[in-house]
Amino acid sequence: MATRELDELRKQLETLQRSHDALLKSLSASNGSFEPSDVTRLRRNATQRGDAVFADTSTLSDDSSDDEDEFFVQNELPSQSFDHEHLREHLKTHNWDEHGREILESLVSDPAKLSKQPHLFHLGPGPAEDRSHYSHFQVYNVGPDGHPELVEVSSADNAMSKATEIWHSIRDIGKTSEKTTAGRITVAREPSPILFGALHLTLHNAFDMDELFRHLVRTEASSSHMFRAFTEDPRHQRTFFFTFEYYTIIGDDCKPMQWQRADTVTSSSDSHIPLSRCGAVVALALFDENPRRVRNRARGSKTNYGWVHDMWSPYQVLQLECFPDWKSTPINGKPYTFETGHRYLNGPEAFLHALLTEYRDARKRYDEIYKQITELVTPPLGFLFDEDARRKRLFEDKHFTWTRRYFYAHQALGNVNDSIKAMIDAFEDTFTEDVWDGESKTLWPLYEESPRNDHWKRRLRLLRLQFEREMKELRILQRENNERRHEIETLQEQLFSGTSIQESRKSVELADVTVHQGYNIKVLTIPLTFVTSIFGMTNMPAEPAPYWPFAITLVAICVPFFSIIGFLSTKYGYHVWATKTRQVWRWLRPKPKSEEEAETEYTGQTRKNRSMSTEEGKALAFTIASRSSHNLVATARNPNDLAYLPDDSPKTLKLQLDVTSPDNVSLVLDRAVQKFGTVDVLVNSAGYALSGDTESATESEAHEIMETNFFGTVRTTLAALPTMRSGGRGGLVMNISSVAGVCAFPGHAFYHASKHAVEGWTESVAKEMDSDWGISFCIVEPAAVKTNFEGHSKKNTAPHSAYADPKMPARMLQKYVDAGLKQGVGMEPADVARVLYEVACRGEKVPLHLPLSVNALKLIKGAFEEKLKKLEESKGVSESLS
Repeated sequence: MATRELDELRKQLETLQRSHDALLKSLSASNGSFEPSDVTRLRRNATQRGDAVFADTSTLSDDSSDDEDEFFVQNELPSQSFDHEHLREHLKTHNWDEHGREILESLVSDPAKLSKQPHLFHLGPGPAEDRSHYSHFQVYNVGPDGHPELVEVSSADNAMSKATEIWHSIRDIGKTSEKTTAGRITVAREPSPILFGALHLTLHNAFDMDELFRHLVRTEASSSHMFRAFTEDPRHQRTFFFTFEYYTIIGDDCKPMQWQRADTVTSSSDSHIPLSRCGAVVALALFDENPRRVRNRARGSKTNYGWVHDMWSPYQVLQLECFPDWKSTPINGKPYTFETGHRYLNGPEAFLHALLTEYRDARKRYDEIYKQITELVTPPLGFLFDEDARRKRLFEDKHFTWTRRYFYAHQALGNVNDSIKAMIDAFEDTFTEDVWDGESKTLWPLYEESPRNDHWKRRLRLLRLQFEREMKELRILQRENNERRHEIETLQEQLFSGTSIQESRKSVELADVTVHQGYNIKVLTIPLTFVTSIFGMTNMPAEPAPYWPFAITLVAICVPFFSIIGFLSTKYGYHVWATKTRQVWRWLRPKPKSEEEAETEYTGQTRKNRSMSTEEGKALAFTIASRSSHNLVATARNPNDLAYLPDDSPKTLKLQLDVTSPDNVSLVLDRAVQKFGTVDVLVNSAGYALSGDTESATESEAHEIMETNFFGTVRTTLAALPTMRSGGRGGLVMNISSVAGVCAFPGHAFYHASKHAVEGWTESVAKEMDSDWGISFCIVEPAAVKTNFEGHSKKNTAPHSAYADPKMPARMLQKYVDAGLKQGVGMEPADVARVLYEVACRGEKVPLHLPLSVNALKLIKGAFEEKLKKLEESKGVSESLS
């Protein structure tokens, strides 16, 4: 009877335990502890240094007397022992690949020297030639109670070198200790070449050390290698590892490894940050004598079966770091990771703690880079009160100091963000929900429900909480880096603007100097002119000559004449003479009033080309085609106009397009989607101008320009919208309008009508879009562009006799346009293409209206201000009706 009651009580306890676990899981999911980070809600104090205060598993887990001893790994790790000659023979006979040779170059490059060398390690305390005195190893034996015990081999008189102490700590497992060793944890920081060789020897039976060395040497992004049950190498089946590759600031007295990319100047200064690539490997090996066989269900796999090692088997953990700094050392008196008193249930838990340490150390390094770059580019506190400091930041010097500094800081933060993203992706792609729940088929699966597995799940949840917190912190750091990059871009623009203005003023000053030099030359030649014009060799009086003719000539002719010449040689004198002469001329020949009004009305409006033409299309096509990451669909009415683009590029599709043909438009869109899958950006630039007397234009001419400029834009846009909407990626439609789409000038009525129609239609369609579709519109309104618009993109109506007078507004406007074309006014097509490309690619909100150039903005603002003024004048009449 008592036995039955005891069994029922046990069942009730197990039911309560499972309910507790389910409740904890649901609460964790609901409160967001394990959800992806909401970066916008968090803000990190970038000036705060050191380790962040997180909940540690030593305080949150059940490391107490409540733990059952049998929960920990009980089996013994296979023993091994090596001596000095084993290491020498291993260095000589192992088939080293190129990466191993690069690490051990000073040892394996000369095998004969290796054989003759009596001692492989530096003897005695003190600095060593191979810098092995900077190496730092920590080796722990983990017993059946889960407690890591540091392996110490220092002698009483401390006569051994650092390298010799490390060798004695790693060469044996289970030989000298009377206590059972269930696990071995090796932490190696900055090993010298001989210690790399010692690690390779002592761990090559547990890990594929050649593989780990290869990942250390290669300049790649951080990555994970955890799902290896179906590989052919037995060592790969039982091992799991993360590799870290990112950046750090070189510490004092530190030196990067010979294979690590680093600044040649390792000293820090006010204008330089010594950066280096750094790397680490965190690896776990499980020693299961009876691994479980699993079937490989992947299609096209090379192996049909794999082997999964039990997570409760003996293990080895390796934490190999190559960081030329001191950031791995805890601060504020905190202990090292494996010296906190925490007891480790199994190898995966020890591995995850080592992995968590690497992520925290990486964040400390990223914090320091962010701080140093901020100090490098941010103006000091006294900037507002120091004129010299402001001048240095606003005007570039001859060495391009600030241009180089801003470029370096901007690119460095971008590379740091790329490495942070790789680290986050490596973790989140590996530790998915099924891994945390123990349901993965190949990564630490839990095959049954038991108190031991339940206890492991509870610990795993607490570890997950800490990892998720680290991911949030890294994402916050990414955001702060991006904000700092934006500030640097602003500083770059201010520097460029200030320097451009300074250079422009210098150019004006130099031009002024040149003019004055001309004036000076004229003044210097006055005496010579006087001598040769008044008293030349042929008209000098004969001897003896009196002086009174010279005096009369000098006073009556030379002095007044050359005084006038000297006055007119100055800017002021020339201006006075020109103004007075013009006034006299106007007084003698006054202009008719109508001509004066026309001249006043169109002064400065010399822009004619207000539409895209072939030159802009070519420039934009070249800009896109030069980016290997972009696909380009280039169209033209005449395919021969696309000969400037390569025919064999897989990224470019050249098609003939007539925007007035609905069937042709549909065919072109279908072929573009068939080749590239979607259309992300559509640029509608087809169009031409109809210039001349509106009264003489035929109905056919009016229909043709509307068909091309307006309905052509409508057809291509409506054909592309379904693809942008259905693809889920959205898109951008750039309709090339003109200043003529807002303003109006005489002689272009139907051109204005087509561009006003494009603007009104685009605004309406943009408002019809659902925000979830992600489809944006941009109406581009350029002013004058340096193109052959007057030649190939313009048609003229027949002249009308009623408007033939040169004083008519259209004729006056054409005269000023022709004058502007002769002077070469307008934007460069390449600059227009660059701006359009940057607007499309910058990832920010695209403006609906985009005037291009200062003149465009000025003309459009003037048009709106004029309309507002007219509205105010008619306000009384408008308000007279309700």
